[in-house]
Amino acid sequence: MKFEFLHPRLDEGLEEAVGRLEASSRVRIISHSDGDGVFAAATAVSLAHELGVNYHVTLLKHPDREAIASLLEEGYDLYLIMDLGSASEAADRKDVVILDHHQSPGEVREATLVNPTLYGADGGSEVCASSLAFLMALLLDRADLAPNFVAGCMADKQVPFRGINEKIYRLVEGSFRTRTWLNLVDLEVPVALTHSTEPYVRELAKGGKVEQLLSRLGIGSEQRVSELHESKAKELASTLVPMLAIQGASVEGMESVTATEFVHDDVHVNTVSKMVHLVARQDMGGEALAAVLEGRVVERLRDEYLEAEKILISHIEASEVSDRGSFYLVETREGAPAGRVAEVYLHYILEARKPVVASSREGDRMKFSLRAAEGHNVNLGLSAREAASEAGGQGGGHPLAAGASVPLDRAEDFLRALARRMSSS
Repeated sequence: MKFEFLHPRLDEGLEEAVGRLEASSRVRIISHSDGDGVFAAATAVSLAHELGVNYHVTLLKHPDREAIASLLEEGYDLYLIMDLGSASEAADRKDVVILDHHQSPGEVREATLVNPTLYGADGGSEVCASSLAFLMALLLDRADLAPNFVAGCMADKQVPFRGINEKIYRLVEGSFRTRTWLNLVDLEVPVALTHSTEPYVRELAKGGKVEQLLSRLGIGSEQRVSELHESKAKELASTLVPMLAIQGASVEGMESVTATEFVHDDVHVNTVSKMVHLVARQDMGGEALAAVLEGRVVERLRDEYLEAEKILISHIEASEVSDRGSFYLVETREGAPAGRVAEVYLHYILEARKPVVASSREGDRMKFSLRAAEGHNVNLGLSAREAASEAGGQGGGHPLAAGASVPLDRAEDFLRALARRMSSS
C-alpha cells in the first residue's frame, strides 16, 4: 500500500518500520507521556500484539537523551521511539525506528527516521506521532485504530485536520459520526463545566454559579453533555462566550466553546482525548495507556481526570504574571503542568496579545513551556532550542509550541536569551 500524499522517502520509511516490526520478536516502545504519545504508543502496542511480538512500553514525561540512551542497553530486537523530538538523536542506531514530528537540527544516519518536517510538513499543525503510528496501522490493515489517530491529533491541537492529517482522515472518515457541539467532556453538565480548562471560564471553575446558571437555562444537573437538546446546547454556548470575553479570552479562546465532536462506535473521542492527555501529563501515562488499550477510558480515568483538572485550576489561579517585553512570563508553583497553564493564560486570560512562557521548578531544574497563537511571528521551537543551549539545557518543539529545561541557576540566562531571540524575530 502506497500513500500518494506522502514524500516517497516517508513512504519507504513507514514500510521499513512495519517490516522491522514484523521481523522482531521483542520490541521496546518508547514514547512521550502526553496525549499524542500515549495514543501513538497504544497503536504500536496493538500492532505488536497482533503480530505476536513481545513488547515493553516506557512513557517519558520529559524527552531526555540520557534516559533514552539507558533504555537502549536492554537488548531488544527493535526500539520504536515516538514523539520525543531532538532527544531521539541519542538513539541513532540500526536497531531503532524513530517516528517524530518535531523540528530537528541534527542528522540521523543509522536509525530508520520517519519525520515529515524534513520534507516540508508543519509538525505543529499537519502531522503528529499518532498520525505516523496510524499510517503503520493502515499498512497492516488496522483501520479500526482510527480513534487513536483522531484522539492524538486532538491532544496535540491538530484539529481541524490539515495537510497529512487531512489526507489520512479522508481514508477513514466514514467510520465517525460528527457534529458541532459543546467542547466539554461527556459527563454531567455541572461537573464538566466546573472541571474544564478548555474552555476555561474562571467564574464557573470556582463552582459558585454553575447551578444558578443551569437552572436559569433549564438544564438538569444530571444531564450529560451529549444528552442535551440541541437548543439547550446552543443556549449554553451563547452564554459562555460573553463570560469568556469579559475575563480576557482571545477570539480563538471564545471560539473553543464549541468544537467538532467525533463519535466512533458510540465512543466520544473528544472526551477520551482530553482525559488521556491530562492524566498522562500528571505522571500517570501507564494508567492512561492501559485505559486506552482496554477501551474503558471514562470508566478508568474519570476520577483521575477530575482531580487533575482541579489541581490544574489551582495552579492557574496561583500563578504570577509579568511582562517580559516580547512575551508574558507566567511563574507557576513547583511541579505545575506548565504547558497547560501557558495555554490557558494565552487563550483565556491574556487575549493572546503575545506569546506566553510558563515556568515550573522540578528539583534542580527549571522547566519552561512556550505557547504562541496563529499570527504571532515567532518560531518558538528554534528560539527555545537556541536559548536553552546557551543556558546549559535542552529545548525545542514547534513554531507555536515548545519546551525547554535548564539548570535552576541558569533560568534567568535562558529567559534573557529567549527575549533576545524573540524580540529579533
